[in-house]
Amino acid sequence: MKNCLKIVCFFSLFIATVACGNRRNPTQNQDGNTPDVDGAYVETQFPIEIDVQKNYDKRTIILQDVAEVTYIPFETNKDFLLEDIMTKLSVSDSFIVSYDRLNNFYVIDKDGSMVSKFNRMGRGPQEYPSGSNYHTVDFDRKEIYIYPQQLNYKIWCYSMEGQFRYQIHVPSQSPPLWLRDVVNYDKENLLVYAVLPPSQMGDSFSPYYLVSKQTGEFKPLPIKVSEIKEGKMIINPNTPERRLRGYNTSPIIRNGDEFFISDFASDTIYSFKGGKLSPFIVNKPSLQGAGQNVFVGLFLKTTRYSFLSVIKINEDTMEFTRKFIGIDHKSGEIFEASFWNNDFTPGGSGEVLPENYFKILPAEYAAIPISATRLTDNRDAGKLTGPLVEIAATMKYDDNPVLMLVKFNK
Repeated sequence: MKNCLKIVCFFSLFIATVACGNRRNPTQNQDGNTPDVDGAYVETQFPIEIDVQKNYDKRTIILQDVAEVTYIPFETNKDFLLEDIMTKLSVSDSFIVSYDRLNNFYVIDKDGSMVSKFNRMGRGPQEYPSGSNYHTVDFDRKEIYIYPQQLNYKIWCYSMEGQFRYQIHVPSQSPPLWLRDVVNYDKENLLVYAVLPPSQMGDSFSPYYLVSKQTGEFKPLPIKVSEIKEGKMIINPNTPERRLRGYNTSPIIRNGDEFFISDFASDTIYSFKGGKLSPFIVNKPSLQGAGQNVFVGLFLKTTRYSFLSVIKINEDTMEFTRKFIGIDHKSGEIFEASFWNNDFTPGGSGEVLPENYFKILPAEYAAIPISATRLTDNRDAGKLTGPLVEIAATMKYDDNPVLMLVKFNK
């Protein structure tokens, strides 16, 4: 493999698919068990082996059939404009934290009203630089951690009202580390994904760290890769100007207090809970090595389900194929299909992707922002039903988005 930073190119247009189909030997639940025919569980072994290049049967899954769906319409005023960019957000039982393109950070209550707002962008020692929209939240400590995706930089910690508390310095080293994702792990640590710059990796490298909130110490996890694969820059060949677009993914996914590390450069997806790292899913046959351009990532994990995105890219033509695979840990089924929000009528834009990249959420949850433009267009076309009819009735196309919270059944 090339010992360099490999920036994987693929499209930013994601339409969710997940499905239900081929039955195989029963898979494990989160506790390492599988159900028998009576619904009881028998002990089995991790990791789960899966061939993601296999064709599975397709079926549309209606979210309301497998989850509890609620909506939070955000108020809109001159001091509170999110601009439909809520790809990075944190949700607790009481509050939501998000941001806008001007580096304003918002704390919002579950009624959709702004509780506090702050902007500490600047060049001072207690201020974060421009472009620092990446963040994570420790709701127990009431702390927001803000960081730029830059080399050898810092992580800034603020209160929920924007008061500066402390900094965590990325270790000074040669070659320098490049922060890519920071996630609140527990009351004492952050879980950090940090890579090396191009051509400076060596034979192998550990890009995952537990970082102490108290001392700032970076402790590498025993996961090593020989190249860095990321989906950062996308060339769209279907437009005459071949525009460059960005699509952010993260190898770190969370379900409650269990974290999952899903690195494109590894065939193994790991569970990381209570400081213990364990293989969770293994791709077989291997997707690594020369000429392999299939990229697999875990984008959502609940107690019952695991959902994987599978992208195959021709780097010469930039053509790609994509699919989404689901594993039902209760029934043992593996499937490919689409998610549908049943509060849109047939012909409306009800397809969704409940991905949890760059999100801090309670266990079993996914969060999906729905833009005001999408809602007003479907309202005017008569394509809404259920609670969205009332929510969209008085909306304007440039209002703040509505946050859709999806709590999956166990």
